[in-house]
Amino acid sequence: MYMRTRLLLILTACTMAFLCGCTKNAQSTIVLVGEEKEVVDFTEVGTDVLQKALLGYGYVTDTTQRLMLTTPPNVEGKYLIDRIYFLALEEVYNAGTEFETYMGDYIDNMNDDSHYESLALEFKNQNNRTVDMTYSWSVDGKEMYNYDMTVNVIGAKYFDCNGEEVEIFALYFVCEKDYLDPTAGWDCHYHSGELITGKILPEGIADFKFSAVCRDKWGADAGMLQRVGDFKVAEDYGNKHQENYITPRID
Repeated sequence: MYMRTRLLLILTACTMAFLCGCTKNAQSTIVLVGEEKEVVDFTEVGTDVLQKALLGYGYVTDTTQRLMLTTPPNVEGKYLIDRIYFLALEEVYNAGTEFETYMGDYIDNMNDDSHYESLALEFKNQNNRTVDMTYSWSVDGKEMYNYDMTVNVIGAKYFDCNGEEVEIFALYFVCEKDYLDPTAGWDCHYHSGELITGKILPEGIADFKFSAVCRDKWGADAGMLQRVGDFKVAEDYGNKHQENYITPRID
């Protein structure tokens, strides 16, 4: 029973830890909230999660491909990802202990019809490479997080496996997260680099994808969190069941 309870807590932490906050002070920099001195260029913190999300998970399959950065499109609007579908959970929790859990083993459970996670997004006040984002994450119909932040937005081009040029937008932000259960009393925190990509169309977003990577972690109980460098990749559930599906614009 203890093992089952602990696993449930780990699963909850994995899938619902999206309480973030960040801001940015220039077109080419990202600043973590409360750490305004740590100004870093997008290419320094964004490249790894971009490649993990785009190479081999529905975009480019040739790992020698690289993105060409372009002027970002206008992404302003409201959009609804009615259900998140996990493509990869390359995360290990409680590594090296008897409770070590590889989340890839539970990806079918996360994508089962009895469980669903959804995301509502609103983008406004875009200023070239920054945009204000309102982000509302729900689990099984219950809103878990609702917050506002200013994020980086870039345009990017790549050549797909057929040699066709594809252009997308990419939103990248770094967040500080805490363990979700406020009654547990555990001391564990981490910085999460998160990425949203897709193709902006008049009716919505095509090929929506989401990725997150653990950048660093701290606290007395940080060992129970995923390892630094572990990541997840997800897309809109509609992409799995409808050809040329578009995540709808709802404004």
